[in-house]
Amino acid sequence: MAEERAISLPFSFNSAGEVAYTTDLKKIIQDRVVLAVMTKLQERVMRPNFGSDVYDSLFENQSTAESIVNQAVASCFASWFPYLSLRSVKASLVDEVLEFDVYYSKGKGNDIEAVNVKTSLLTRAGDTIKEISNGR
Repeated sequence: MAEERAISLPFSFNSAGEVAYTTDLKKIIQDRVVLAVMTKLQERVMRPNFGSDVYDSLFENQSTAESIVNQAVASCFASWFPYLSLRSVKASLVDEVLEFDVYYSKGKGNDIEAVNVKTSLLTRAGDTIKEISNGR
């Protein structure tokens, strides 16, 4: 079986000036989960069904936002990750920013992996105003 290779996220270049790649399967899956969950439905022109409804939680109270996040992540996993089993989603409000942990396993296995999804506030130019550390 060939080793899987994907563009390393966050996007960067290696010392030779080429696009950086990773072969770490755990990181590849985590990056894919974050990409799918944090992409708004209809954001991608050629793939309008890709993504989730996580952004619908934006102006809701905490309990409603947590419920929306749980449903959106579950729907996203059902559509885009048939090779993963979603175990749970734990959402919380930290410094007025909704963040959530997604727990999953590969197939029916018992080895549970997790990815923590956090956000930052950015200016229109893309500069970070407030950064939430990634914890990696």
